[in-house]
Amino acid sequence: MKKGLIIVTLLLVFLTGCGTKSSSNTNSNSQDVTVTKYGNEEGLILQYERYSTTAEREEYTVSVTNAEGKRTILYSLSYFKDGQIHSKSSYKDLSEEEYKKIESIAFSKDFLSLDSDLTEYQTAGGDTSYITVYYNDTSFRTGGQHIDNSLYKELEQLLLSHEDNEE
Repeated sequence: MKKGLIIVTLLLVFLTGCGTKSSSNTNSNSQDVTVTKYGNEEGLILQYERYSTTAEREEYTVSVTNAEGKRTILYSLSYFKDGQIHSKSSYKDLSEEEYKKIESIAFSKDFLSLDSDLTEYQTAGGDTSYITVYYNDTSFRTGGQHIDNSLYKELEQLLLSHEDNEE
């Protein structure tokens, strides 16, 4: 029962998090970032979003939460194929070490000082991705297309590394 409640809570956090996209960063390029509170009121600390430009119009989301003493990462995929919308999701409880590694990159001054647009304009097309970090009752969003920023890529790979890709 408790596991079902956690899954429902995570899905609600995911659904409400998807509707709250911010288009500006008040602290972009600020070296004075000090994080005193991690996450938002629902326990969502960050969200990774990737949008595909293929005909299947894939949307992939990774949400990391720290709610009710449980640290969880939720993976959600929605795509359009054969005239229908398909979706699947999975989640994993994170160990303290796994969570701390994500937290150390996402809330670092270096990450929170990245430009809001990291697009590499020398290459056309491809997927678009963003990472939104929630802290101090605010959020910071960075990303774009063809990102070539090592810190962004490190956090992106860390988030994707926890997914169980078995069907």
